[in-house]
Amino acid sequence: MSHLETYERCESNPIGPRLRLVVFVLSAVVLLPTIRPQGPSSYRPTGFALERDEGTVLYDSLRWARGELIYRDFFTFQTPGFYATYALAFAALPEPTVESARALNLLVTALGSVWLAMCVARLAGRAAAFSAAAVHVTLLVAIWPIPYPHWLAETFALGGLVALCEPRFGPRRAAVAGACFAACGATIQSLGFPVLAAGGVATVALAWGASRARMARAAAAYVVGVAAVVGPIFVYFGARGALADLAYQTWVWPFANYAAGNADAMFYAADVATHVREHGVLPPPIAWLAQTGIHATWVLPLIAVIGGVAGLIGAVLRAVRGRGATRPMVATLVAAAAVLPLFSERTRADVVHLGFVGSFGLVAWAACSGAADGRRRGWRGRSVTLVLVALAVVTSSAFAWKAVESGRSTHAWSVRDHVRRLAQRHRGTSGLWSLIEARADPTDTIVVAQDPGFFYLYLRPAAIPITMIPLGPSDDYFTRAQWRWMADSIATRRPVALAIGTYQWRRLALARPDLAAVYRLEGGFYVRDPSGPNLPRRGRWRGPSRP
Repeated sequence: MSHLETYERCESNPIGPRLRLVVFVLSAVVLLPTIRPQGPSSYRPTGFALERDEGTVLYDSLRWARGELIYRDFFTFQTPGFYATYALAFAALPEPTVESARALNLLVTALGSVWLAMCVARLAGRAAAFSAAAVHVTLLVAIWPIPYPHWLAETFALGGLVALCEPRFGPRRAAVAGACFAACGATIQSLGFPVLAAGGVATVALAWGASRARMARAAAAYVVGVAAVVGPIFVYFGARGALADLAYQTWVWPFANYAAGNADAMFYAADVATHVREHGVLPPPIAWLAQTGIHATWVLPLIAVIGGVAGLIGAVLRAVRGRGATRPMVATLVAAAAVLPLFSERTRADVVHLGFVGSFGLVAWAACSGAADGRRRGWRGRSVTLVLVALAVVTSSAFAWKAVESGRSTHAWSVRDHVRRLAQRHRGTSGLWSLIEARADPTDTIVVAQDPGFFYLYLRPAAIPITMIPLGPSDDYFTRAQWRWMADSIATRRPVALAIGTYQWRRLALARPDLAAVYRLEGGFYVRDPSGPNLPRRGRWRGPSRP
């Protein structure tokens, strides 16, 4: 049975609107416990409180909502899709709470579950589709169930896959796929740019063997969809004089500097063994179920690569015969493109980042199954479905147990109270909160390096144009221009305290030696001297658009 016949027989077994709504609602309900602190996670035996990276991206979104322009006024190395989405949400809310941001992420990931189920249903049937959605929610999203750009990017990519796998693929579907993949690239470069390129190849491959006019229309529609997303971004930042900053921070800096601060997690499955061992503290059989899920996390991207190779070979063979590729083939090509950056040594490949793209392994697994419809399914289709059902049972059981346990120990909380508790127990910073309460008014700014810097930043105006400063020495992570950017901002804003390490202070003082006349070391923190001189302003810095 050919791939095309397989696909056509699966067309009669999609997930209709009612079942899509069921998948969406169930996904949202299952993820509901993750909104509260210490909610369940498949990544850790204990749940998530406020996370460093979560606070960093949310605070940067808040900065944009409050009038600062991303890239020009503050630094971030990810493309603007996530920040624009959450900035709009914060601007519409009376108070930008952590809970509201997590609730929005819940809706985004639930939509991703629906699109994943739709894609898998076209390839392997309903049972596989529902099982894939369950694995997505209880294993992959549960690895990092907090607002983060990768989840929004993944959802856009799955939307593009749905368009490619529609039965009657034409210019309209091609335009939708192009827009979705472009939106993915506008959210996370490492995921979006590969799938954007693969989506273009897939569009042409689907139309291959037809008339030249049909191929041209499909390719042109794809480009129009891409331009509909990318064009407004260029116009917006170009009109505000920030296009060079956007290009440098999202393209030049990641290639030149990102790896310097992330060498510990650049090799594939960097920390899988650690997290498997950590889950050993749970009671059996929950520990075994949770550990099985962790192992599945690093296997799924490998399945996507294997599927992509198979899909590429099949597509080439069909092209030689003058025929277009089938939907399963192009689905595996896009899935493989989504995970390939994990092997580039330019992207983190720890458990969390494997989880961000694990859903594409589910797509490839379904596409390679050779499954027919539910009444006449081949042995490969039945095997894939059974494996997906078993994995869904395993991950759902472990997640449900963790959800119940977290519910027993979690109470209502406020951001300020939670921040105070975290500050009091975190790496000897118990005195910092008291210092802030005693010496700083609500408009005063502070600077805290990496952990737990965002806790304070979330409650106060920003003092520097870079939200997170790594604690460890990393001469190549930030450029000299960026250190000077931070030092000039400190000299201008005069934050009440700098909770930073000696390395960070040395780099700042090297950029602005006159800071030593304003700050003195007191109780482990660099505290502003009220009698210190006013430092000269060095003009408005527009951001390090060049190294």
